[in-house]
Amino acid sequence: MEKNQNAIISLNVASTIILQGLTFFTTPVFSRMLGTENYGIASLCYTWAIITATIFGLKTESTLSVARIDFLEEQHIRYQSSVLSLSVLFFVICIAGAAVFSNRLAELMDLPVILIYLITIQAFGIFCTNFINAKFVCEFKAGKNFLLSTAFSLFNIILSFILIQLTPSDINYLGRVWGQAIAYLLFALVICSFIFRKGKTFINKEYYRYCLPLALPMIFHSLSNILLNHSDKLMLQMMTSTSNVGIYSLACSFSGVISTIWNALNNSWVAFYYELSKEKLYKETKRRAQNYIELFTVLATGFVLLGTEVYHIYSHRMYWAGTNLIPLFAVGYYLVFMYSFPVNFEFYHKRSKTIAAGTIGAAVCNIVLNYFMIKQWGMAGAAAATVIAHGMQFGFHHIIARYVIRKDYPFDLKMFTPYFVIFLIVSILCSYGEVSWKFRWGTGILIGIFEITRMLKRHSIF
Repeated sequence: MEKNQNAIISLNVASTIILQGLTFFTTPVFSRMLGTENYGIASLCYTWAIITATIFGLKTESTLSVARIDFLEEQHIRYQSSVLSLSVLFFVICIAGAAVFSNRLAELMDLPVILIYLITIQAFGIFCTNFINAKFVCEFKAGKNFLLSTAFSLFNIILSFILIQLTPSDINYLGRVWGQAIAYLLFALVICSFIFRKGKTFINKEYYRYCLPLALPMIFHSLSNILLNHSDKLMLQMMTSTSNVGIYSLACSFSGVISTIWNALNNSWVAFYYELSKEKLYKETKRRAQNYIELFTVLATGFVLLGTEVYHIYSHRMYWAGTNLIPLFAVGYYLVFMYSFPVNFEFYHKRSKTIAAGTIGAAVCNIVLNYFMIKQWGMAGAAAATVIAHGMQFGFHHIIARYVIRKDYPFDLKMFTPYFVIFLIVSILCSYGEVSWKFRWGTGILIGIFEITRMLKRHSIF
């Protein structure tokens, strides 16, 4: 059983890393081809697409893992088809509205009209990709997840590369946006066909009544999380320049390695955590969580230790102004990892409204902090504002899980504090460049060997 679990986790981690990792590794190529200005525009389009996908998709995919606990397998397949059809219908209505008001939206967003249409197409594809990923993860079908992620990522990258080459250099951001839109649309059509053919259910009021109370608050949660993570770019565009957005976005994308690792591990962790919670195996949950925290801390610390030199290889010199932002981004992502523990617990207990409330509060604080801190410190102020907001987010959700819900919440602050303090100290030292690269790289290699030895000894990833 342990071997099967490790295989499933490994494939789920690999599929998430491929889906996000190939984009990460090709970003230096695209950033050089586009330049800071056009890369900034392409980044803004993707940010708007993520926001649009969150609203138009109704976050129905977020309910699949919980629904699997409450419904039998055959019911769950019909449930997937029914809630996907609900999202598709709402998407069609909203896209029609966006088309009617496209000129006004383009004016408000300071983008060409064509990008409004491409953003909505991307958004539909992003939602469908998230839906199928959530389906495969909660069903432990890691192999299918891996194959789909690999195929999509390669097609997206190759098509974007070709279209950028065919587009005039002054507007070559269109090649990148068109490439993503076409790839997402084609895969979305395949995904919808697959789900509908298996489920053969389109309108089911029982499933809607189950889904919507859970999903709708998650729209505000996810939207607030997106604003929390992307409002800095939008406000930098308004308060400084698109070139700064490009520099900031590349440093953020590079630091997103930590977020990619967390997403990959968390997707697998949630499925096993819910199974353990269902069986009331709380001691086992706490033991595995301790292993998970240790593993993530080692990976995140290794990233920060090696980050400066790798970023200078990864990026063109024109983007090096963002190097000192990387430790700040890393601390923010670590706080996201920490807050995922109480949030997973809250969602298991169907407290999605509470989850949304905490994230909305953090997003509002981030926007306010951005306004003052960008004025004072520019890009560094934007990154620091996000770190503070993520810290507030963790504090709120920990209090809710630990002292409000309380039902067998197995994670206390003592589990996180030693690891976070060590990671924070390393990040601060690396941000000031006081530690030589030889010492940093040597330490990174040693802690990597240490963690591999630990995993081999316990014969388990978690």
